[in-house]
Amino acid sequence: MNIKKVITVLMVLALALSFTACRARERYLNAEESRIAETPLICREAFGHYYFSPGWTEIGSGHSHTHSYCLKTDLDNPDRPYSVTVTHETNEYSHEEGYSFANIEYPILTEEYGEDAVTMTGMGGINDTGFASFEIQTEDTHIYQWYILGDYEQVLFELTVEDEDYAQENYIYEDVDNTTVTFHFD
Repeated sequence: MNIKKVITVLMVLALALSFTACRARERYLNAEESRIAETPLICREAFGHYYFSPGWTEIGSGHSHTHSYCLKTDLDNPDRPYSVTVTHETNEYSHEEGYSFANIEYPILTEEYGEDAVTMTGMGGINDTGFASFEIQTEDTHIYQWYILGDYEQVLFELTVEDEDYAQENYIYEDVDNTTVTFHFD
């Protein structure tokens, strides 16, 4: 065999191997991305724990008691993530006083946003805690708030949505609503 044929054969083999390696790496990355997308986001904080459905990722907020989470992508507009802010605070209500909390919070929200903008969407018990939720509709956004009351503490899940149709089609509200049900104080 002459040297040109050997070099040609070696180059063809090298190209075939590199193509195969690239394809194998691509398959691995695709499989890893699918696995991550199917794994729920488990959140364990000093005040409690809860779970987001697959597709949510954690981003930091810079505050020790506030945690923000962001949906990986808005397929229609990748520059517009849907974020949830989770805030833990102490308050003067125990979980048995959940009803009075909702009655106190509602006037505060209506004073800030206007009576026509605020709807109380839920009030009741979850896992022996007090619970209240509100929907606030402003000119260009929807704000959803879920309050979970423990004994003299509360956790607020807040979702702000600019494109209500997209959020409904992609079950963003339902994802966050389901997350609040998984919450347990520690």
